[in-house]
Amino acid sequence: MAYDDLRSFLRALEREGDLKRITVEVDPYLEVGEIVDRVQKAKGPALLFENVRGASMPLAMNVFGTERRLAKALGLKSAQDISERIAGLLKPELPHGFTGVREAFGKLAGMTHVPPKKVKPGDAPVQELVLTGDQVDLEALPALFTWPKDGGSFFNLGLTHTKDPDTGIRNLGLYASSGTTSGPSGCTGRSTRTAATTTRWPPSGASGCRSRSPSAARRR
Repeated sequence: MAYDDLRSFLRALEREGDLKRITVEVDPYLEVGEIVDRVQKAKGPALLFENVRGASMPLAMNVFGTERRLAKALGLKSAQDISERIAGLLKPELPHGFTGVREAFGKLAGMTHVPPKKVKPGDAPVQELVLTGDQVDLEALPALFTWPKDGGSFFNLGLTHTKDPDTGIRNLGLYASSGTTSGPSGCTGRSTRTAATTTRWPPSGASGCRSRSPSAARRR
């Protein structure tokens, strides 16, 4: 990745004039969704809502809404580069001559960052602020009610960690999570892998979670 975290990427976008700060209060019920929908369709800038009604945290939207920003986040010249890199890694081709061997080693070197890295708990940026028990308050997060016929407010791009109770296999995916109370959030699994995992948990172990097939997830 070209940037250490989201904040450094947002600062880079702002320096280039590709991020707009929204300081006035906005309503997470339909208003934010309407604003972002119009800006995204116009290929406008990333948006940072600093005053979302009912929430104590800012909200970044449309961050990857253009091909340019997506490529920039990945450190590429264009979004097409990533598909070409992946295709090159997956292509089963034996190296020919010195040049082929050198290219093969180059591909292997590019894979060194793929496996997860183990770090000490205190050194992990994600654990700079840890809330547990009664400290957990999902109402501090700006959950969005985006479309008039949505079933409720959702936290988009929430990283959901599931673990198969039988095999121990883990899966990380980005799924919408419904914000219903200040306690644990319900999750909506929108892939067959997540659905297969969550449905095998006993009721006490998967409280608030429901799974839907990709076809059932199409609301629009």
